[in-house]
Amino acid sequence: VWTQHRDAVSAVSKLFEHVGLTTVFGLLKYDDRDVQLHAVKVIANLAAEEENQVNIVQEGGLEALFELLHTCTDEMTLRVAAGAVANLAMSEANQHRIVEEGGLELLVKLSKTAHDSQTQRMIAGAVANLCGNANILDKLHESGSLMVLVQLSTCEHVDVLSQVARGFANNSKCTKGKTHLVELGALPAILHLASKKSLNTVRKHAMLALCQIASCPENIQAVRASGAFALLKEISTSEWDEFKQMASTVVSNPMYSNQ
Repeated sequence: VWTQHRDAVSAVSKLFEHVGLTTVFGLLKYDDRDVQLHAVKVIANLAAEEENQVNIVQEGGLEALFELLHTCTDEMTLRVAAGAVANLAMSEANQHRIVEEGGLELLVKLSKTAHDSQTQRMIAGAVANLCGNANILDKLHESGSLMVLVQLSTCEHVDVLSQVARGFANNSKCTKGKTHLVELGALPAILHLASKKSLNTVRKHAMLALCQIASCPENIQAVRASGAFALLKEISTSEWDEFKQMASTVVSNPMYSNQ
């Protein structure tokens, strides 16, 4: 989610090789905004590389990032820190640690004060990455992290909406995730995003989420009440081959037949 130009990443790698992770983590506690910002950029860029993600967490990177998120007030620094967490959350091995060590609560807290669209994108991206893990869906629901996606779905910035829609799609891959989204009242937001014909990436993620939610028997009443059936019929006869079969299966369900 957070990346910089390849030359900058190369420079970061060289710096890391010379000073080591623990030294960089220590700079996050330094009482200087510029030092903190440069240090967290180093961590975020390292975390963008798959081979570094587990090692950063094992060496104490989460604790350092979470302390920064808890104490820092500079939005640029917070934005990059959230991006670093999002990058680390791409590794399934890190996801339980992020949840267990309070990462969800910090992301929810940050979402309440973040007004910059790029900070919101980092938050939504972190949550979306975590939504792909079926074993932590209850925690996502209980912590209010899924509600963050619902709230951010009203944003008009396409980068934020892409992450929000991706989170909905990831979370609706299993039955528990499908029902959680309906319980939260996320269906209108998903339907809204799935109708954005000018935003293909957003729409594709949202259509996938909608088809997966509608395929769950427990959600039939909610889907019918939301007015989503008309869009599902449209998808079933559309050019979106990856969704046509899913939507066709839903609309042919006898429970929907009286629509």
